[in-house]
Amino acid sequence: MDGIAAYIVEKGSVALDGVSLTIASVRHENGKTHFSVALIPHTWENTTLCKKRSGDTVNVEFDIIGKYVESILLKNQQKNESSQDFSAIMENFPNFH
Repeated sequence: MDGIAAYIVEKGSVALDGVSLTIASVRHENGKTHFSVALIPHTWENTTLCKKRSGDTVNVEFDIIGKYVESILLKNQQKNESSQDFSAIMENFPNFH
């Protein structure tokens, strides 16, 4: 899962087996990314998540906004924009929440 770290942010979204959930916490440890999700009883009881056990395989999908940001930054990088421009974008990013 370490290749997904860029897409996992606290209070962001992740879908597990098609169930959209809020990321409650993120922890980076020994080169790996671990995250927990907020799950209310109604969601637990009315989805297939309640049938999952530790070690089961799940389909994981990430918030499309993160992918859009990555795409924009890569396009800007390909146009040889300076790293200062990237810093300016990232400084303002928290203001979009």
